[in-house]
Amino acid sequence: MNCGKSALKLALVSAGAFLCLTPALNAVAITQARSNLCPRNTYLYRYAETKNYFVLICATEGGNLSYISGAKNKQGAQVNLPLPSNGGQQFVAVYRNNRYILNRSYLRVTRGNQTLVNEKVLQWTEGRGLRD
Repeated sequence: MNCGKSALKLALVSAGAFLCLTPALNAVAITQARSNLCPRNTYLYRYAETKNYFVLICATEGGNLSYISGAKNKQGAQVNLPLPSNGGQQFVAVYRNNRYILNRSYLRVTRGNQTLVNEKVLQWTEGRGLRD
């Protein structure tokens, strides 16, 4: 009977450890998956999510940045634009009359004076740079 209690304790400890480690493992896997969305020879510089969209800011070793975004439901085209420069914690990509503005607080897309998207950023991740 003592052996049964030990086995039960071991099973409970193992399950507890697994449940505690699962969020950390998922976070690592998600970060790696996001990094893989950046084009070849670039790395994840920033990642943001709103209710309906994801945005990646990818960077080259030389510091050139690109803005990549899309709808989470995969409806519509993905946007991939160069960023003129790193404006600190705000990124503005422009294509014709459209402006894509991202910072820690919001994602805003405008066309002329019309706001097409204005969503609160729910998740903000800073990339770790190039990997060896």
